[in-house]
Amino acid sequence: MKTCSSCCRPFDDDDPVPKNPAEVLGDIFHKSVSTTNDSDLCPACKEELGMLSIMGFDK
Repeated sequence: MKTCSSCCRPFDDDDPVPKNPAEVLGDIFHKSVSTTNDSDLCPACKEELGMLSIMGFDK
């Protein structure tokens, strides 16, 4: 079990394959702007970053 660095919720990192396109966009966005390890974010936080990126709030 890992703890999300954003929301502090525990999550299981057994499945490294993203479940939806928003999560993939969140991974890309986080890798491009963050110096921290993206494996410390839970899937829900990655998805949230992806949705913000789609809406244009990433700039």
